[in-house]
Amino acid sequence: TLGAIIVALIVIIAILAVKWQSNENESVAELQRNLTELENKLEALSQSNVASKNENFGNSQTIAELKQNLTNVTRELGRYKAVNDDLKTVTTGHSHLLNSIENKSNVLEQTLQANFNQV
Repeated sequence: TLGAIIVALIVIIAILAVKWQSNENESVAELQRNLTELENKLEALSQSNVASKNENFGNSQTIAELKQNLTNVTRELGRYKAVNDDLKTVTTGHSHLLNSIENKSNVLEQTLQANFNQV
């Protein structure tokens, strides 16, 4: 019976060893699955980060282009304002000239009328 007890203990130890090995294998497999999942998430985050950096770079370029366009438009607006001011000056000058011509025309008309009346 002592031999039977020893054999029974060996069988129990063997069964426990197999179960422990099986549990360890499952744990290793689960750890590998978790590691793979984490690697996939890390890769996805990395790609997302690259995409965000590319988008930000594109936005930076767009902002730089918009600033340059604004500078160009401001410069052109300054030129148009200067031309407009020149036109106002010329128009004012023409207005004064026209008034002067009209006044001289009126004087000439009055002079002619006076001369006509004398005849």
